[in-house]
Amino acid sequence: MDGSTNVVLTSGPNAGKTTLIRAFQKLGFPVIEEMATEVIREGRYSPIINPLEFRKETLARQKAAELALVSDSRTVIQDRGAYDGQAYCEATGCPEPTFLSELESGIYPLAFVLDPVLSWDDDGIRYEDVDFTYKINPILARRYRNAGAHVVHIPLMPVQDRVDMILSVLREHNNCRR
Repeated sequence: MDGSTNVVLTSGPNAGKTTLIRAFQKLGFPVIEEMATEVIREGRYSPIINPLEFRKETLARQKAAELALVSDSRTVIQDRGAYDGQAYCEATGCPEPTFLSELESGIYPLAFVLDPVLSWDDDGIRYEDVDFTYKINPILARRYRNAGAHVVHIPLMPVQDRVDMILSVLREHNNCRR
């Protein structure tokens, strides 16, 4: 792919984001891992006990990771993006703090919203269930669309089919930018 693009894979939990990130990594794409999982594993901030501090730390790490991979010619694939925190606030009834409501728009040209997988894997990190994924996905799509991203729905299908669909959209997007 020619041209720099930071694109987001987003969804509620258990939709295959990490699996897709690994597939794109094998294809040579630079990737940004999900920051929320890292923050939860460290145990300093919890999305349940202190959601605002958790979201602030997650956003700070997200921005730092994005700045570290700034490039003028490579597409970066991200497991979530800055607007996810806004959607999580809305979906969980948490007041949206200023640091989220004042995010600039246009950060990401593309956001791929993934349908959840049919089986539920308890990884010890997720506190939400599959019903939450169905609840938050339309909120994520709206938040990214309102921030200027072209939002593409990725249905549940084999991993390679999802990769091929995303690559097709990326090629089309990059051809339109020239």
